[in-house]
Formats: sequence, structure tokens, C-alpha cells
Amino acid sequence: MEENKKLKKLISAIKNTKFSINYTTENDSVLVHEKINNYLIEFYVFYDKKYYDVISATYLQPEEFSVSYEPLEISSICIYDNKNNIIEFTENEYDLLQIEIEKRIL
Repeated sequence: MEENKKLKKLISAIKNTKFSINYTTENDSVLVHEKINNYLIEFYVFYDKKYYDVISATYLQPEEFSVSYEPLEISSICIYDNKNNIIEFTENEYDLLQIEIEKRIL
């Protein structure tokens, strides 16, 4: 019963959160850490990079381009409490959390 309360509280907090994702051109994924209430949520966001307005490099000028990022998938969700203990949920509960996080990002 206590776990169910934690889950509902966490889902409600996730619904009001805007996740900050620091995309890079070096990788296809990034680890996101987000502090929500007394919980720390960690997960990976896999994304696709789309390059456009590419200007090739010359001797005096480096290559220039614009990049847009398209998040594709979220995986490996891990939730910690305020004492750095991992909070355990059932597989179905983790699926619910993942769906809520994906709604905010994908």
C-alpha cells in the first residue's frame, strides 16, 4: 500500500516536471538526472541527430552546421530516495513511470 502511494505521488510530480536534457553531437544517448521532490530520477534518452545547413570546412573556417535532436527512446529508469537508496517498483509500475516520462520528452 505504501509503495502505491509513492508511485501515485511520483507520477503526479512527473506530470508537472519539464526535464532538462543536455544533448551532444558526440553521442547518441545522454544520462538525465532530475530531482523531483525527494526523489532523484535517472534514465537514458536515446536520440537521433539531424544535421542541416552544413557548410564544409575551409582552411580558415571550420565546418559549420545546425543540428536538431529527436528523442527516440527512454531506458534504464532508476529512482533514488533522499538517502540514495534505490526505490523498488514492480515491472508494471516502472512501465507506468516510463510512459509518463516519455509523454514529457518524446
